[in-house]
Amino acid sequence: MGPEIQLILGNIEFNGKSVLELGPASGYLTFYMEQKGADVTSIDLSIDDNQWDVVPNCMRNWDSDVSVHMNSNLRRVQNAY
Repeated sequence: MGPEIQLILGNIEFNGKSVLELGPASGYLTFYMEQKGADVTSIDLSIDDNQWDVVPNCMRNWDSDVSVHMNSNLRRVQNAY
């Protein structure tokens, strides 16, 4: 994991810190923060109980997009974690 991740995360010193991560997706940044000494608690959407929370695009079929994302894309990303 390169120095660009440290820039993305605001050049924070993680050693000894407690981090609450909302929406960890694949866990890539979670594992980075843990490697740097943070105690990380991650919370993500439940595929079965929650809806994807984004601003809809009026030019697309929103119901279809949410269904596809929640049932395939999100499941694959969360399973990577």
